[in-house]
Amino acid sequence: MTDAPPRMSLLALSLIGCAQVCAWGSVYYAFSLTGPLIARDLGMTGESVTAGFTLALIVGAFAAAPVGRALDRLGGRRMLAAGSGCGALAMAATGAAQGPVSYFLASALLGLAAATALYDAIFPALVQAAGAQARRAITIVTLFGGFASTAFWPLTSALLTQMSWREVYGLYAIVHLVFCLPVYLLALPGVAPADEPATGAAARHGDEQPALQGELRRRAFVLFGLLLAMFNLVSAGLTVLMISTLMDIGHGREAAVAASVLFGPAQVAARLWEMAAQGKVSALGVGRIASALLPVALVLLILGQWSYAAALAFALVFGLSNGLMTIAKGTVALALFGRGGYGALLGRLSVASLLFRALGPFVCAWLSAAGGAAVMIAAMLACALAGVAACERLARLTQPVDKGGQGGQVGRANG
Repeated sequence: MTDAPPRMSLLALSLIGCAQVCAWGSVYYAFSLTGPLIARDLGMTGESVTAGFTLALIVGAFAAAPVGRALDRLGGRRMLAAGSGCGALAMAATGAAQGPVSYFLASALLGLAAATALYDAIFPALVQAAGAQARRAITIVTLFGGFASTAFWPLTSALLTQMSWREVYGLYAIVHLVFCLPVYLLALPGVAPADEPATGAAARHGDEQPALQGELRRRAFVLFGLLLAMFNLVSAGLTVLMISTLMDIGHGREAAVAASVLFGPAQVAARLWEMAAQGKVSALGVGRIASALLPVALVLLILGQWSYAAALAFALVFGLSNGLMTIAKGTVALALFGRGGYGALLGRLSVASLLFRALGPFVCAWLSAAGGAAVMIAAMLACALAGVAACERLARLTQPVDKGGQGGQVGRANG
């Protein structure tokens, strides 16, 4: 059977992708440049300002499940529009903060913006709007999103030479309202389609397998959640501390920055490959590749103590791994658990994974301070290998056990 025609045009997906660049760039990436300035002007320590950003990630984690249920009930268009409004409010509140109390309140708003305006909200909206072409839609949007750090680090840096950090946040608040909000209202359908059983979709389109059910579904959910938690812990910690870690193992600042810059383009390259390989590699197959690449990257980081070429390879492989896992989070959940209640399910998956993402920088920084870069890297390697084990167990769990069994129904999800 042939796939159903896509419900979203390339133009609509490209606009949503650009909106995600703005959302990620302002909500997530700007802080690495504005954080020290906020601390200076508000009379706070760097650690306390960073704690505010951690608070935002924790709030976003706990908001993920109710936001996912609301997405299923209200539809992606309404929720993403609300997310843009929340993002604008969070930007404005951060720019207007006068001390620790108002800063932490703004950080809590930033967490709500993260839950309602970033990938955990976008993926269910795309599943609703693109139907059988959801994997293609997710890949295209995340392809654009991969440029968020590449675009917003230099943009924010340039803006800070011309205006204060408060004015930068005010400008980003306007971007949420005058660009992101209209894009979601125009590019997404106004009414959420009724939940459709995966079996019905598979029968008509031939592109989806029936969703897992019963005990198999529960076990797959736990394993996939464990994979995402371990991956996010390592990924978030390494992303935040990449430059400092490369310096700790013996490279100069300029060399460390030059290596780290490769991370963003590698994410985009991985997503281009995933787009080209969709007919050959399943969603879970992509997840297996992403999880396997993470410990490889950490081994290269260990070798980077003696070789700058290994440090460069670390940044590239780490970017490839992160770029693929971002897509896999949305597409594996769809392949294994189906479209019905997808928003709520992704929200439940996100609670633990986002909490671990919030803890990642703190855990890595603490390990590095307590035992040095070698101890931190070794601990992260152990976590990455635990994620690989969970992913491989998930693959075996969903392999066909016989032609008529439930495992056979999802066999194609393993790649």
